[in-house]
Amino acid sequence: MTERPHSPAWYARLAQERGEYRHPWTRTLDGPDPEQTFDLLLMGQLTPQTRVLEAGCGHGPDAARFGPLAARWVGYDAVPDFLAQAQVQAPSAEFVAWNGKGEVPPAVGALST
Repeated sequence: MTERPHSPAWYARLAQERGEYRHPWTRTLDGPDPEQTFDLLLMGQLTPQTRVLEAGCGHGPDAARFGPLAARWVGYDAVPDFLAQAQVQAPSAEFVAWNGKGEVPPAVGALST
């Protein structure tokens, strides 16, 4: 990838070329796996009454995995190709194109009521 890392063009290319927001990386620290720790902490918070707003939802892996445990799952991302993939992976979740700035989309604002 030749784009500046974490720029809109970089994310768009990542979505087109890899089809997901995932980076190959090597873990170098000992200790508990941070991904598994996150999963356990999140699962401990989800109930059938929980409403979730996921910032930077990417291609929707968390919505697909954890969304069925919540009353409502809304994810937002600024990369349209990721959102299209997320909707396929987690059809019961809602996804919104938004970068977290400016006017709040109705689906996001509705979570607070």
